Parts: sequence; C-alpha cells; structure tokens
Amino acid sequence: MDKTYHRILIIAPFSDLEYRNTAERYFVFRLSKFSVEAISSIRAMPPTRNYTDEEFNKVLAKNNIEAVLVVTLTDAFTFEGYVPGSSRTDAKASLMGKGFP
Repeated sequence: MDKTYHRILIIAPFSDLEYRNTAERYFVFRLSKFSVEAISSIRAMPPTRNYTDEEFNKVLAKNNIEAVLVVTLTDAFTFEGYVPGSSRTDAKASLMGKGFP
C-alpha cells in the first residue's frame, strides 16, 4: 500500500549545527519541489536541550507531522592540493535519508 505524506519532519542529527542546518534546509527545499511540506528539526525543536519521547511526540502532534525523515552522512572526504602561488581545497559529502511513518 503506497502512502503519500504531506508534512514531514527532517532530522539530520549532526553535532555541527551549521552542517545540520544546511542538510535539513536542503531536504526541506528539495521536498518542496514535490509539493511536500517539510519542517527542519532545528526549527521545530531548537537544539538548546534534550527532548523526552513525550516532548518529541508533542512536537509531532503540534506540527501535524505525518512522517520523520532521518538524514545520515554516508560518505565524505576532503582533498587539498598545493601549486606554488595558490592552494585549493575540495570537499564532498553524500547524504541519505530514511523515513519513518
């Protein structure tokens, strides 16, 4: 049975808040292209403290969340090169999401 979700909470549980915010905003943006309203966990549950299961469930109910998408980092690397007179750093990361209705 296929189910369509319209309100999804995006969680990227990264310790670096800048990376977390960037990843969650990316998924929110990409899902909006498919008419899915996604909310970043940083917006719904500011990372100022830990949340109990009961508090988490209240956040889901308050925001009418139908599913949760957990984003994980699957691969990352950094390459640094040096040519006299210049320098270059390249980085790449691959992200993957797994949903939970």
